[in-house]
Amino acid sequence: MAWENIQERLKKPFTREISYPAGRVWFPAGRLDIDEWLTSIAQTDEELKELNIRRIRFLQNRWPIEKLLQLEWDAVTSRRMVLTMTVGHRAYILCFDGFTFEVAGALEPHDKPALYQAVVEKALHDARLVPKPPRRVKNLRPDLIPNSILDDLQHHHEALPHYEAEVTPKKKSYLAKLLIGWVGNWIELPVLGYWHDNELEEKPQPKGKKTA
Repeated sequence: MAWENIQERLKKPFTREISYPAGRVWFPAGRLDIDEWLTSIAQTDEELKELNIRRIRFLQNRWPIEKLLQLEWDAVTSRRMVLTMTVGHRAYILCFDGFTFEVAGALEPHDKPALYQAVVEKALHDARLVPKPPRRVKNLRPDLIPNSILDDLQHHHEALPHYEAEVTPKKKSYLAKLLIGWVGNWIELPVLGYWHDNELEEKPQPKGKKTA
């Protein structure tokens, strides 16, 4: 059977573990996007063939994915999302920059705000994921993400040596505008859906436990 025991396989790249009173969090050894994540745990040609769709769609077909934070800069296209995907008792935190979904970390159990804070705070302080302070941050789950870590985000970036250079707005070139318009025509859901201000559309979840 394809993707048998997939929930356990998803845990494989997360080798750095930290224990807290509320539970545990895990981080990958290095950068990990969902393409690398899923192809690394596929075990058969049949499973690899099933990945011939957008990888985020593969995940969303199996588990609920919900927005946590939306970070906005000047332009409409300059947005990044922080999302959570619940798999059993564990939650995986994903960061989306408009093109790539990167896995920031995992936590268990999935209903402990202190664990979300530990993983999300680390992601927000990663200059590669959040290269400069956003002008606006929409906290869609304040019950899980305290606003205090968002207030600290501005101070963190002001302390970075590259902050002043990166905060200067740059005028978009004609080519950049052309590419943005072109990308918008072919990029498919649910990616486009993550740019909307509304919550992710509710999607009926499969009844029972689905392993394939």
